[in-house]
Order: sequence, then C-alpha cells, then structure tokens
Amino acid sequence: MTRSGSGEEGYALAVVMVLVFVIGIIGAAFMSLAGNETLSSQGSLNSQRAFWLAESGKARALRFLSELHSPPTSDRVIYQDVAGPDGGTYTVNCLVDTNALWAVEKAFVLDCVGNAGGVQRRIRQRVRMSSFAQYAMFTDNETINGNRIWHITGDVIGGQLHTNGTLCISGTPQFLGRVTSASDRMIGYSNSVVYDMNDWPVGGNNPTFAQGAELNAPYIDVPTTTPELRNQSLFGGLYRASEMDIELGFTGLQAPVASPGWLRTGTIRSRPATGPRSGSGTWRSRSSTATKTSISGASWTGS
Repeated sequence: MTRSGSGEEGYALAVVMVLVFVIGIIGAAFMSLAGNETLSSQGSLNSQRAFWLAESGKARALRFLSELHSPPTSDRVIYQDVAGPDGGTYTVNCLVDTNALWAVEKAFVLDCVGNAGGVQRRIRQRVRMSSFAQYAMFTDNETINGNRIWHITGDVIGGQLHTNGTLCISGTPQFLGRVTSASDRMIGYSNSVVYDMNDWPVGGNNPTFAQGAELNAPYIDVPTTTPELRNQSLFGGLYRASEMDIELGFTGLQAPVASPGWLRTGTIRSRPATGPRSGSGTWRSRSSTATKTSISGASWTGS
C-alpha cells in the first residue's frame, strides 16, 4: 500500500510540474506577444510622427520659398534637424532643376525627411514657380458692369491668357499663346455654351488657339495691392505644388540627389490652397499624387 501511495504522489507531482511548465510557456508567449505589440505600436507611432514631421517641414519650406525675393539657383538646405513639438526632427533640402533656371516657370523639389525614434519618412514635393509677368492678358472675370466682354474678329492676343471667369468668343479672334480658364465652359456668340474645345466652331464662331486652350484650370488669386503685384511679377511669384512622392515603410535613408531635368512634364492641375500665404506669393497644393512603397529600399511600385 505504501508503494502504491508513493506512486500516486509521484504521478501527481509530475502532472503538476507539467502543468506549471505549460502555464509558464503560455505566460511567456503572452508576455512576448504583449512586448511585440508594444514595440509594434511604438514603431507605428514613430512612423506617423516621422511622416507628419516631414509634412510640417514641407509646409514650412513652401512658405519660406514664397517669402524669398529671388528663387534659389542651386541646391540648399532650408532646415536641418529642426526639433518637433513632441520629439523627433525634420530636415528639408531644396533641389533645383538647373534646366529651368532661365525658364519662366522655375522648378524645384523639396526633399523632406522626418525622423522619430529611429524611423525616417521622406516626402518629395515637386514645385513650380510661375510669375504674373508670363501673361499677355490676365483677368479675374470676363464681365464689365454685369455685361459680357467679347473677344471678336480682329482681336489678336500675342501671349498667354488666363481668366478666372468665362471666356466669350464672337467671330474669329486669334490667341497665339496658351489659353487657360478656371471656368468649365466658354461662350460662343450669342449664347452657345462650349464645354469641350473640340466642339468649336459653334454658331459661326471659330477662334484660333495656337497653343491650345484648357478649361477647369486652377483658380489664381489676383494681387490686390501694388507691392503684392510687384512682388508676384518680379520675385516670389506663384508657387504651385505639382506631383508628390510619399515613401512608405521603414526606409527613407537615401540622401537627396539633384538631377537636372528630373521634373516631369505635362499639365499641372491644382486647386486653390488653404495653406500659408504671404505678401510676396501664394502656394497651392493638390494635383496628381504618386504614392511609392518600398521594402528595404529595393522594391518599388507607384501610380
């Protein structure tokens, strides 16, 4: 009987030890999982913080550019390791497209890097700067005392034309430069509505657009003071943010590289901004946005 009791006690002890071992393993697994979740959450927080630091640096740099009396002519560091309000830093480099130095529209890339908790995020914003001096004719609207202003046969506009209003055509006026309108239509005499440039001629009206015409173009704020007009014509100009690359993942360590001619060509569309403004210029941001994803800096996809 004694041997039988000892055997049962030994068996029970073995079971208890196994249970303790299993519970210990499960507990360790849960602790490891909790630790990984904590690290993952912290990594996600650092990632978001780094992104918004880069975004803040970009917004601040756009305002900085608009306040310059002359645009940059070479690559420069705008901000270096600026501390954020809740930790982390951002650095912004301005990369100049040397092919556009003497063009009417200057071109830049703002290379913005946010750093938080060892995680970096990079935003590259392509920016064009244009001047009011580029327009042969610029109007905020195409009416006077409530009446339409008509471009008629014999009218010749020798350069670019932009209006925030609706262009009215009567007969065969000639526009030798590119025509842009913030409106979604043009009017042919006397009341024919044209939504597509391919619909001309209409009602005997047949304008010439030698460099093409675009509807639904960006609305451009009109300077309201003489100094503002002078500054926008000669110096600060109008900064338009075009394409933007947002780099995702845990990379973003590449150094900024300037390569002449990198700026993509094509129509740039943007909308009125709600962002920072100054007396010497305005900026607006939207347009096509390319999002690129990287895995260890090797694999890229984009749209």
